[in-house]
Amino acid sequence: MTGKLITSLLLTILLCNANSGSSLESGLTIYCWQGATAFSNLGDPKFAPKWKSVLNEASNRIIIEIYPNRGRLLEMMRTASILYGSTHSGIPKKATEQALQIGKDDSADRLLMASELVKENIKRPRLIIINGFSTFPLLPENAGECLNIASAFGINKETRGRTYLGFEKAHPGPKGDDFFRVFFYFWAGSGGKDMTIKQAIDKSKEYIDKMVRLMGGDNAEKNFLSTGAANIYNDLRILGDPNLMYKDLGR
Repeated sequence: MTGKLITSLLLTILLCNANSGSSLESGLTIYCWQGATAFSNLGDPKFAPKWKSVLNEASNRIIIEIYPNRGRLLEMMRTASILYGSTHSGIPKKATEQALQIGKDDSADRLLMASELVKENIKRPRLIIINGFSTFPLLPENAGECLNIASAFGINKETRGRTYLGFEKAHPGPKGDDFFRVFFYFWAGSGGKDMTIKQAIDKSKEYIDKMVRLMGGDNAEKNFLSTGAANIYNDLRILGDPNLMYKDLGR
């Protein structure tokens, strides 16, 4: 076994059991949830501890909830510094605004409209990731005719100090979770040093591809790494500040 291979496999072990090396004095509230109709690894008892580990659970308050109701979701959106939703967007027929699918699959009232988020004036989250179908702004917002989820959170292409990550097309939700676990490993400090959002995204794609080659598909899959996870990079979009760093959240 070559020295490079040994090093790479050691990095994989660290990723599977890592505590972030970058901490903020006051700690952060990081809220992660799974919404209606979405498939996710967040509720997997094998995945969740690894997810919390890369988010620096020793210093931060990390909350994972499956199918929170509207009131609970809005409460946490108002208090969290990082929001991670494994859920889909929706554009109701003939509607002029995006919506997030919330609650359980059989909920009668399953859409959280962008206009509701505007009324709540949710500006505290510095990083918002919506891992799901059609979550990047898809509606034209000319002269305020339409409203997308990102702008409802107050984030647009000119925003600095806050970032929104979403997708235009479809991908398997669990693979998105796998990708973002690696992303947080690099962005939050354990795998990198003061990386920007864009740098950590690029590094995650590179890392996952490398691990799949070295470990083989089956072994990589067991560690929540796969070509499928790497490929979501191709549709991942950044709005707001691509240069946001984890350490900036303490400012």
